[in-house]
Amino acid sequence: MISPKAAASDKEDEESEDTWPALEDDLNYAGLAAAARHGDRHAPGPRVTSPRRGFGRTSVSPRIWVLNSVLGSGAWYFLLLSCAAVLDDPFHLGHRRFLVFGTVAIVSLARLGWFIVDRSALCGPVLRAARSAARDGTWQPMRYIRLRPNPGELVLVLFRPDGGDVAAPVLLQRISRSRGSERRTVGGPAPVGDALVHDTGVGPLICEIDGVRYLPRGRAVEIAADPALTRAELRNLAESHIRPVGRRQIRRF
Repeated sequence: MISPKAAASDKEDEESEDTWPALEDDLNYAGLAAAARHGDRHAPGPRVTSPRRGFGRTSVSPRIWVLNSVLGSGAWYFLLLSCAAVLDDPFHLGHRRFLVFGTVAIVSLARLGWFIVDRSALCGPVLRAARSAARDGTWQPMRYIRLRPNPGELVLVLFRPDGGDVAAPVLLQRISRSRGSERRTVGGPAPVGDALVHDTGVGPLICEIDGVRYLPRGRAVEIAADPALTRAELRNLAESHIRPVGRRQIRRF
């Protein structure tokens, strides 16, 4: 039988998780952890569960990660749009469409070429780091907070293991999207926890959490490099799930 005191304690814990504490200007570990837990309960979209893995320890297949990393540029959209506009002329520009959309196509191709070359240089170091042993001294213990600014988009905020609740964030690393272990869920770690972090030396970080190595999505962001800009981005990430009082609409940035 549950005592009245225990029931009251459980109710207070549930209310504290449902209550949104306003973030302070310092954006420390305690405030961001509260934002992560609150967002995990109230953010729209699919829930986050442990990733569905195949062979190996990575959250997604290395082959799929390479394809997504090298070819995952938004320039494909502009290239296809410009090609379709040149062939069909939906905007009724006549011969001017060759100049307008031909220029767009050339710029898109240049962007794609740069993106492919840049991301190809990251694949080798990232895959080698993902296969490395966790006992070789290159994996450093850190604390993390997982934020979810959009459905399927996960960002890890990394902290040093010391510092307690007032510790400041050190790094931001977006992780590649993966399928969750449950139906219609997104694969990812718990909102708050500990991680082993491997610096690949070329920008991205690999984070091992509960035995799963999460492959990066782009390079990590060092908060000390541009504190003002990074803190503004961090606040937007942490508060992206807020629901204004008295309204059903979700606040988005």
